[in-house]
Amino acid sequence: MCGVWVVCRAAAKILAPKPSLSARPINLDAKSSKAGSGGASDGGDNRPPSPRMDMKQFQYNQLITDDEVVLLDIVRRQGVNTKAKSFIRAGPRPTIVFNRSEVKAAIVTCGGLCPGLNDVIEELVKTLYYNYGVDTIYGIRSGYRGFHDKAYYPWMTLTPKSVEGVHDLGGTILGASRGGFDEDKIIAACIKHGVNQIYVIGGDGTHRGANKLAQNALKRGLKMAVACVPKTIDNDIGVIDKSFGFDTAVGEAVKAIHSALVEAKCTPNGIGVVQLMGRHAGYIAPRMSIASRLRLVLR
Repeated sequence: MCGVWVVCRAAAKILAPKPSLSARPINLDAKSSKAGSGGASDGGDNRPPSPRMDMKQFQYNQLITDDEVVLLDIVRRQGVNTKAKSFIRAGPRPTIVFNRSEVKAAIVTCGGLCPGLNDVIEELVKTLYYNYGVDTIYGIRSGYRGFHDKAYYPWMTLTPKSVEGVHDLGGTILGASRGGFDEDKIIAACIKHGVNQIYVIGGDGTHRGANKLAQNALKRGLKMAVACVPKTIDNDIGVIDKSFGFDTAVGEAVKAIHSALVEAKCTPNGIGVVQLMGRHAGYIAPRMSIASRLRLVLR
């Protein structure tokens, strides 16, 4: 008899539900509000047209209006009211808040390493530079602490040329770390460098920090955008279907399982045990077991 046991190191149940995020309620019967309306904070009708306006004829690159939403719960039963939760659809808008000449952006990677980090960095830089005409893009070294810790100065200057081909490299060219978060020091450093767009790549803890930065900037009355890119190989971020890096983690786990299976088959009564990470959720283990046609997963 031979076989492979998969042990998932997780604090919660293997198929525990993902954490939920708040969503705004909408009334499916109500008429949508006029898109593009804004107050003094976003410039209202004085906002400049998006540089993507000349691309609107392409089917694959359409502009998105503010009245387009993505429904969170789409299942309906007879007798249930017409209200549903939804999220405003992401994508390029007909008008933008920032003039390209005033934008200075900063990109930071936080937390653990994840396959695809350099892909995100490269595409962010190229999109900002080529699609939106942003000339000043900073790379923050070693996570949040890189904003204010002089040991990680100067900030990196990112250009399409400097990030060309980094998608083939593992890890992150910016470096990453946990901790080092100080919202007041980070905001002060951004003000000093004139940064008004922050792109944060990280997991759930990193996103909680990013939310604090956004609230801090709002409280100070700063014209500053904080955009988050969810990153985790555990796939334990709510709302999204799948985070980048998860498929690679499953693929590498399958390779380990196949190796353990070969060893187990070559030994009388052999049993292979493969331990997989999972933090608070064990999504890698069940997905890997399906791909490997395994019948047993232990928690």
